[in-house]
Amino acid sequence: MEKKKKFIVDVTFYSLIAIIIWGICKFILPVMVPFIAAFVIASILQILVRKFCRNSEKMKKVVSILICIVFFALLFAVVVVAGAKIFNSISGFLEAIPVIYQNEIVPALGNLSDSLQVTLASLDAGIATKIDSAFQEFVNNIGNYITQFSVNAVKFISGSIVGIPGFVVRLIIMVVSTFFFMSDYDTILGFFAKCIPAGKEKTVKQVLGYVKNTIIVYLRSYSLLFLLTFVELSIGFKLLGIPYAPLIGGMVAIFDILPVLGTGGILLPWVAILFVMKNIKMAIGMLVLYLAITIIRNTVEPKLVGKQIGLHPLATLISLYLGLKLLGIVGLVLFPMTLAVLANMNQQVSLNFFKKKNSETE
Repeated sequence: MEKKKKFIVDVTFYSLIAIIIWGICKFILPVMVPFIAAFVIASILQILVRKFCRNSEKMKKVVSILICIVFFALLFAVVVVAGAKIFNSISGFLEAIPVIYQNEIVPALGNLSDSLQVTLASLDAGIATKIDSAFQEFVNNIGNYITQFSVNAVKFISGSIVGIPGFVVRLIIMVVSTFFFMSDYDTILGFFAKCIPAGKEKTVKQVLGYVKNTIIVYLRSYSLLFLLTFVELSIGFKLLGIPYAPLIGGMVAIFDILPVLGTGGILLPWVAILFVMKNIKMAIGMLVLYLAITIIRNTVEPKLVGKQIGLHPLATLISLYLGLKLLGIVGLVLFPMTLAVLANMNQQVSLNFFKKKNSETE
């Protein structure tokens, strides 16, 4: 009976903790994003501050502020220039979609329609007419949908400018918070250190070390993989004569960097469509591009990522789905990363345990 009571109490306790964590992630975390981003930036910039102020603690605040100013000046310059180019490219691409449809897809669909009519010639005339009519209606609907999509997408991009004031407010809060974190970084860390219960400092330090190492490996590895895939796709699309090659390459690379998914989710259906449209040369070129990216990725990824954050595809897929359902886009990134951190911690703890056991045996 006592065991049952203990089990019920434990389940209730951990369920309450899970609900509290979910509530924090769902409602508090989105509000705290500017401050979290500011603290992360300040932590990274502190590496430079320590290098410049090894022998001069008095100059630490001044150097921190100067580094902060230089960092944000460079960041805003890059964002403004790159943002303007990306915005113009996306707008131009969306406006060109109907033209691309008329010049590329419509002729291919026409060839497909002719082939279909030849195939249907041996069937009953009534059935052949109905199938041909349904196909023509399908083609017309696609054309109308693409035109409407292009118009709506351009309107959406233009309308998103309305949300800029709120973004600017959050950005200003982040920048100001970064300056505060930078100027009093050691004091703030000291305050959090005092909040740790006595005797738990070592455990907290180890956990933070696992989290830091895993996140660094995660971000560094997949940033390099994203850049590599983006360059490969951009060059490949350019050689194949696909318009807006860097933009489309960037979109496919973003899709590729998501766990479980990959370039095959876009390139393979694209290859199938090209074969159906009898554009054999382009289809073979696209297939070669996909194979080259897959081979290079499978060769490079283990060396970049290693086994430090390796997760089973099913576990990754479940974490993606739960993250998206519970926390939206934030959960889509946060859940797999958290699972990777926990897996890394478990791996390190198990490794230390076996090392300890072996040393005791010896």
